[in-house]
Amino acid sequence: MIAAGGSTIADLLCVTPIPFEFEGRAPAEAGEPAVLLAGKSAPPAIRTRLIERAGLIEILSAEPFRKLTLLSAPAGWGKTTLLAQWVSGADDRRRRGWLSLDASDNDPARFWACAIAALDKASPGVAPRAFELIKMGADLRRVVLPTLLDELAAVDHQIALILDDYHLVENRTVHEQVDFVVERMPQTFQLVIATRSDPMLTLARLRARGELLELRAEGLRFQAREAVDLLDGVMGLTLTDTQVQLLVRRTEGWAAGLHLAGLSLAGRSDTAAFIESFAGDNRHIVDYLMAEVLDGQPPQLRSFLLRTSVLERLSGALCDALLQTSGSASVLEHIERENLFVIPLDMSRHWYRYHQLFAELLRTELRRSEPDLVADLHRRAAVWLETEGLTDEAVRHLVAGSDISRSADQAVAAVRSAGVAVTSRDDGCAVGEELTPKELEVLRLLPTRLSRTEIGARLYVSLNTVKTHQRAVYRKLRVEHRGAAVSRARELGLL
Repeated sequence: MIAAGGSTIADLLCVTPIPFEFEGRAPAEAGEPAVLLAGKSAPPAIRTRLIERAGLIEILSAEPFRKLTLLSAPAGWGKTTLLAQWVSGADDRRRRGWLSLDASDNDPARFWACAIAALDKASPGVAPRAFELIKMGADLRRVVLPTLLDELAAVDHQIALILDDYHLVENRTVHEQVDFVVERMPQTFQLVIATRSDPMLTLARLRARGELLELRAEGLRFQAREAVDLLDGVMGLTLTDTQVQLLVRRTEGWAAGLHLAGLSLAGRSDTAAFIESFAGDNRHIVDYLMAEVLDGQPPQLRSFLLRTSVLERLSGALCDALLQTSGSASVLEHIERENLFVIPLDMSRHWYRYHQLFAELLRTELRRSEPDLVADLHRRAAVWLETEGLTDEAVRHLVAGSDISRSADQAVAAVRSAGVAVTSRDDGCAVGEELTPKELEVLRLLPTRLSRTEIGARLYVSLNTVKTHQRAVYRKLRVEHRGAAVSRARELGLL
């Protein structure tokens, strides 16, 4: 929109007091100079020496556009940088507006005023009537947003609005209004959201209708070739392919982790030794994750993260046993939604693990803050794992908890105590008896590392029935524990 005197909406917002009826305040109270778009309507400047992520740019640019494109990943995965690269490729046919959100944008009137101004900056004159209605204090849901949608439908080019740092918006009213717009948006419009946690939008419905494009940590991770370009080309290091691949494995492709590793390597002569020992207790990693992730968590959630970090993998039931509480499954779901460096290990979201650098940071902080609790946590984990027939993991926790005397006998004793027969093993023999169909079903689930209870639920049988079939499998395969059963079955072509 071109205002009187040649000013755009963005100009007005930056210099003019506008009497919005902000939520909970009268117009006069809201009439402070509205420097709304200062520093908010432009993406970060792209450095000349930056890794171009051509594959991801191609995904974002692919037509037909989805209604909503969601980049949801923890801090430091390169969401903003990727979108800044994408915006730089805009042209007259494909306009892209940018809005960097902050806590003040929880006010619905301010949120939409800034959103319209960002659109106007990308495509001048795109929504003049909607902006005028906001200034008049019109109802957002019933008047302003329908008008905005009508105006967007009338444009003759594609226009996208990028909302960066959407996790800072917590007002449910704003989320409902965004849902309203997404549900009704014209084909000429595309909404792109970058966030550290999944927004409270109807993502499941959009996903089911094929109207949602998602890029998460898995899709944003740096591959080995990109890591070489970053560490050698941009940061000026000289690393071997093996050293780069090791850093990629240690960081799991986390962009910030690779960059922080590069900073730590600058000027060092002991490159190989440093890379070999690079972990979550590196001072750059600690400073970043503490400031960006851990310090911002409520005390109860912070305690959950620290104490469950002793686990190699997490389930609701295991965390309940570890913490002597209930409701851990819901906490894990919340942690996943919040993108707190947790990775689901199965499609049903029963098991998770922490990103290894984050886990190492958590364990270091746990040993610092609650050193006397660590051994007890490992013992509690071992008891639950032993009961569920996950003997190998139980032994590892006993060793980690310094219960060496018990763990020495655990591999056999735990199996006996769980009711599984221990017999001598003859590696040269084939299966002594043929496995029944039910025993084969149980055998095929043993490599999944599901607990016995979960295997029973999967097969719709009781825990005792699973134990009976598992005993029979061990006896017929002539093995003593779960890992050996899986190995033996693979040797025999049963898996």
